[in-house]
Amino acid sequence: MNSNHLSKAKLTIQILTNKKCQEVVELLEDYQMDVKTIEYQLKITQSETSQRLARLRKIGLVNTNRVGKNIYYSLNTEKVTYFKNLLKQF
Repeated sequence: MNSNHLSKAKLTIQILTNKKCQEVVELLEDYQMDVKTIEYQLKITQSETSQRLARLRKIGLVNTNRVGKNIYYSLNTEKVTYFKNLLKQF
């Protein structure tokens, strides 16, 4: 495994084990939501919400869907399932 793969794996593990990012993942398990809804549900600022979503987008765990001016976020269920199964091995 080259250093690029190791760096990506390390980043992925850091994000997946981050409780703040886990909150967003859990929130998006059943519904797609816009930033305002995520902010409201988690009682966090727009900045915090954007940071968490950016981290999850970086590793491909969330999808985006633009409707007019709004961007809706949903889980990339294929990747979430893959990572959950991978982590069960440890």
